[in-house]
Amino acid sequence: MGGRPGDPGGRELVVVGCHVEARKVTTYQVDPLADSRWERLTQSHAHASVFHSQAWLNALHRAYGYQPFVLTTTPPPNELENGIVFCRIASRLTGNRVVSLPFADHCDPLVSNQAELADLLSPLQEACGETRYIEIRPLNSCFGGPPGFVPSAEFRLHRISLRPTEDAMFEHFHKNIQRNIKRAAEKKLRYEVGDSEELLHDFRCLLKLTRKRHGLPPQPLSWFRSVLDCLRGRLAIRIAYKDDAPVAGVLTLVHNDMMVYKYGGYDTRYRDCGGMAFLLWQSIREACQAGLRVFDFGRSDCDNAGLIRFKDGWGGTGSTMTYWSRGGQRFGGTASRMLARWVRHAVPYLPDRLVETAGGLLYRHVG
Repeated sequence: MGGRPGDPGGRELVVVGCHVEARKVTTYQVDPLADSRWERLTQSHAHASVFHSQAWLNALHRAYGYQPFVLTTTPPPNELENGIVFCRIASRLTGNRVVSLPFADHCDPLVSNQAELADLLSPLQEACGETRYIEIRPLNSCFGGPPGFVPSAEFRLHRISLRPTEDAMFEHFHKNIQRNIKRAAEKKLRYEVGDSEELLHDFRCLLKLTRKRHGLPPQPLSWFRSVLDCLRGRLAIRIAYKDDAPVAGVLTLVHNDMMVYKYGGYDTRYRDCGGMAFLLWQSIREACQAGLRVFDFGRSDCDNAGLIRFKDGWGGTGSTMTYWSRGGQRFGGTASRMLARWVRHAVPYLPDRLVETAGGLLYRHVG
């Protein structure tokens, strides 16, 4: 639907906006991987996150072949004033979808007001072609319910402000969090941070243990290699070791003045070492030292009371995020739903090699 790669304007989509006073709105389709104006918008817009960034979109494209596109009302060659980014997911297994944005906890439309949002959504069906299912994952509660969209999922999001001093933040942590951080020091955990192949290996070992406990295959190694390559300099892997054994690991991303905790895992044999609390505290402290403003703990399923309680314990702010969709169910068809149930029940009992293979085959169909 867009123009040639590198063409900042793409193809014009002319529609009548959904306003009381009818007016024509010209909407332009932009390739965010080729148009540098998109990256500049993500660096300046107050609602932009690491998930909007060209680097994240590049990682999605390299690992899974997703095709991103942006809708904007800004004509070329002007600097973009607004935009909403999507990826096309083509799958015979789970159905063709357009999502804003795959594997992102949240992805706000970069708009100034509801009128701009309506202008961008008006031509969406034309831009999506024959794809029926469309999903938007806003963080901003002011997004509301756009015409034709219905709530499709709800999650909890936790964030803490990094403005207080480290001592003041620590005092607001739940006593169990404080106790685990102190226990990690008593256990003399060794700490390493970086983006090396060795740290990636240890991190994925911990992640595989955690995902298997939850009945899920791990994300494929190719995904993490793409993320490391595309977000190098904005990504950190942190591992806690007891002697030479990795006991816990987290992966964080940085964009503008925010650090995001994206992935984590731990070995239950070392649960009493306080490894996860220790690593998250190290991440928060390093974010403070770098002058960042917010630490984002990421989304949690609303029915995961234990995880929500753990994140509540860090003294931040919790909010509810609503995803919106139109065009039916996210994963269309009985076959895809049966496959999802089978995977969740089978993964804890499958050999590691088969679980790894399942992750490599299935994740590109999930998005």
